[in-house]
Amino acid sequence: MNEPKTKSVSLLQRAFLNQYNMILLGTSGLFAATTQSWLPLIVGAGAEVLWLVLGADSSVFKRWAAIQQHREDEERLTARHVEAMKSLDPFYLQRYAGLQVTAHEISELSKENQSLEANLLDGEMNKLAELVKRYLQMAIVHQRLGSFLGETRRPSIEHDIEHCESGLAREKNSRLRSSLEQALTLAKRRLAQHEQLEASYKSLGVEMDTLEKSFAFLKSQILSVSSREELNAELDQLVNGVSTIDELDRETEQMLHELRGQRAASASRAALKA
Repeated sequence: MNEPKTKSVSLLQRAFLNQYNMILLGTSGLFAATTQSWLPLIVGAGAEVLWLVLGADSSVFKRWAAIQQHREDEERLTARHVEAMKSLDPFYLQRYAGLQVTAHEISELSKENQSLEANLLDGEMNKLAELVKRYLQMAIVHQRLGSFLGETRRPSIEHDIEHCESGLAREKNSRLRSSLEQALTLAKRRLAQHEQLEASYKSLGVEMDTLEKSFAFLKSQILSVSSREELNAELDQLVNGVSTIDELDRETEQMLHELRGQRAASASRAALKA
């Protein structure tokens, strides 16, 4: 229910901040100041309302806004990848470099395939480049998950749960019982989230392995591909296989942020008790 509202606000923001709209508003203000008349401001305000109500809702503007959003998302993702490359473990960097090499070899071998028209391969090679980019994103998320799981051991959370449960079994004071129940609820929630992150870590590792093997297989078969449609089908299958990485990335970032907050709150409570 909230998603359409968010998109509508985004469109209105883009419409309002559009450079031509800013020029119109600035010009109206300048004419009003020069002529010392409210008329230019009234005309400008009327035009602004029409633009925000009708122009921002037009199909042409929506297409332009979608292109702008996609471009901004790509720029943010690229900037994030560049920054992440500085902290990515050599293990991941080596695998990523290997996939880049394989992608280049597939591209070069495809030019030798007489069944494929070179001028029609741009779209397919763009998909190949996109898959390499997605692999890097997968590596970033996988490393982040692994790092967090290494910092937060499952036995430690299970020990907290056992401690709270044993405390509740013997504690009679209502105030202390209430505190233990809250701590137990939080510990169980942490355990559930830890299990979810652990599952994501393992499944993402399998997906990365699968993508590497798929690239190697495509490389071995590229000279025997009989048509562009066949190559397209192979690449679409790979693209569909990594299509959920954006969603997993967002969910992981949100969950890790929440877990860090819980950990900080838990540390603060422990410090107060001490």
